[in-house]
Amino acid sequence: MSATRFASRAAFLAALLFALMFASFGLPSTPAFTEVKAVLGVLAHAALLPVVAALAAPAWARVGGYAWATGDIILNVAALNAGAAPGDATFALLMALRYGLHVCAMVWLVEVAWQNGGAFGLATAVMGLALGGFSFIAPFVPAWALYPVMVLVVAWLALAGRALGKGEVAQGREADGGQPLSPS
Repeated sequence: MSATRFASRAAFLAALLFALMFASFGLPSTPAFTEVKAVLGVLAHAALLPVVAALAAPAWARVGGYAWATGDIILNVAALNAGAAPGDATFALLMALRYGLHVCAMVWLVEVAWQNGGAFGLATAVMGLALGGFSFIAPFVPAWALYPVMVLVVAWLALAGRALGKGEVAQGREADGGQPLSPS
């Protein structure tokens, strides 16, 4: 299987895992459900790694995508091990750090949008600006204001999976002047 096809499947898997993770936010904050939420968060963000590798962006921007994915993996494991629950100080700190990672994701997503243009580029720019932009308004809005961004994450990942699968996006290292990851 080519790296691009693998990334396409990873994007669809990430969309499913993020949808399940977001749905799990409605579950009670019991130890068992907290573990489920953390594991879904780890898996969803791990599935992003091939997507970051497959979408064309300069190396300096791709770092933002990798920081988002790996940083949120670390924060999900930290939340699990610290027993963080919504409303406590540890959870608040972890969310503040997570929002910083979303700004890193925005840098990567805006550059991916720039490299691609068209409908996919526009959708990617909207996704990046919504995800990263929320980080700057989070202290001033209710937590539920993040819900539209959650929907965008899932929809964008499905769109990215489709675009990668059909070879409709700039891929791999082309933005660095290197070779694509693999032929489509």
